[in-house]
This record gives sequence, C-alpha cells and structure tokens, in this order.
Amino acid sequence: MRDKLLRQLASLKKTLNQSELESAFEQIKSAILDLPEEEKSSVDFAVPMDILGVQGAYVLYSDGACRGNPGPGAFGCIAQDSNANILFEHAETRSLTTNNQMEMQGVISGIKQLEDHLGSLAEAQLKIVTDSKYVVDGITKWVHGWKKRGWKKSDNKAPENLELWQELDSLVTRPAKITFEWVKGHAGHPQNEHCDQLANQALDHEGY
Repeated sequence: MRDKLLRQLASLKKTLNQSELESAFEQIKSAILDLPEEEKSSVDFAVPMDILGVQGAYVLYSDGACRGNPGPGAFGCIAQDSNANILFEHAETRSLTTNNQMEMQGVISGIKQLEDHLGSLAEAQLKIVTDSKYVVDGITKWVHGWKKRGWKKSDNKAPENLELWQELDSLVTRPAKITFEWVKGHAGHPQNEHCDQLANQALDHEGY
C-alpha cells in the first residue's frame, strides 16, 4: 500500500506545477513514508483452474501426520476462496491416534471451520484435496456400500474408524456440490506441503 501511494503521488506531481502545492505534496509524502512497511505473505498459493474465479467456490486442503502408528499425531488444513485468498489455516494435535484418523480429522475439521467461517455451506461448491487415498476412496467408494449394509463391510464387520466415517459422511452433504481430489504426498504440491508443515509444527510445539 505504501509503495502504491508513493507511485500515485509521483504521478500526480508530474501533472501539477502550482508552487503552492509543493509543500502539501512533501507533507503527504512524509506521512506516507512514516507508514509501516507491509509484511510480505510467506505463502502465495494458486487455486485449481476449475474453481478459479467461480462465485461460491472454495478449496480445502488437508494433511495428517503421525509419529508412530499409533502414536502422537496432528493434522493441518487450509481453505481458500476462488480468488486464492486464504480464509484460514489450522492445526491440532492428538496424544494417541493413527495416521488415517488424522487424515480424516483434518478434512472433518476443515469442513466445520469453513462452515463456521461462511455461516453456511448450503450454496457452496467445495473441492477437498488430500494425499490420503484412504479418505478419498472411503468417502467416494466404500461408504455407499457400508451404509446399504447398515454401516457394515462385506464381511459384516464394522469399518475401522466408524464414528469418523459417519461424521464425515454427514458433513459432505452440506455443500451444494463437493468433489474430492487425491494428490501425491511429499511431491512438491504447495498447499499439501504447507498442511504437512502445519501438522508437524504443531507436533513439535507440543514436544512430540
């Protein structure tokens, strides 16, 4: 903002030659220079092309981490709107959990926080991006069959992490349109790497 104001001021000054304005311009310039420097954002993430600029579209990135399986774990998630603005980023830890549980908790928490942030997801288009095939395959393929069998697998046993699957299933009905996308983990995907960093920083902070 400060640099932009200075450029605009310089441009205006070229068009005005009145001597009585020289002092005013110098005073304005001095005031602008006294403004604090703006901090540069440490992250600048592009959003997927299929939601770029689409009104009411959002993307949620999530990643889980576990030190030991089971062991202490954490998840990190970030949400962006269709103009690439970061709406929030968040991380939480658990003292004893599994990697799959953290992958699921990251998505669950992210959806809830986005809903709180927006007030409602009823008209939203939401893309969820994760490096967990467990989450993507579970919610897009397995859950339908489990529900038809009364939340039982084909062997008539309850799925692992049943309560989390039921919670996630109830949440993905909130947006008007929702899609899931898998990305390869630790392969340089900017938002996925950032979520991994958030999770591991949270674990470090708790001394795990």
